[in-house]
Amino acid sequence: MRELLALGTALIVIGFALVFLSTVLSARESGAKTGVKAGGIILVGPIPIVFGTDESAVFWAVVLGLAALVLAYVAFFSGLVKW
Repeated sequence: MRELLALGTALIVIGFALVFLSTVLSARESGAKTGVKAGGIILVGPIPIVFGTDESAVFWAVVLGLAALVLAYVAFFSGLVKW
């Protein structure tokens, strides 16, 4: 269980670092027109709430949300995660 907690914490820290790094690198590009695309998915029980600024962002949010859901089911039903 401690290994899973350490892995989760490491993934969160890596995610924050990647977001920070991408922000810094995109800010360095001067004069380039950039558009912000954002999307996300919130799972409230079995009900997904999907949001985004354009169709491609929503599409990728749904794809990543489904991938996370499949990984969670595999981890739970394989016995990797026990409640």
